[in-house]
Amino acid sequence: MLFRSNRAKRRLRALADRVIATEADPALDYVLVGRTETLTREFATMEQDLRVALKRIVKGKLREASGER
Repeated sequence: MLFRSNRAKRRLRALADRVIATEADPALDYVLVGRTETLTREFATMEQDLRVALKRIVKGKLREASGER
């Protein structure tokens, strides 16, 4: 079990290094939560999922700043 936990952490750190470091809002804190699928999901798919999630966060912040709902 520890092996799986460490592997999941390594995969999430690699995602953070590749995506959050370059595309995230530096004024925000981000938390990546490892799930069972973290071990088996294709890395490229997780990377794309994270990019989409970050874009949704930015879009939500822009909408919030403009007063839209």
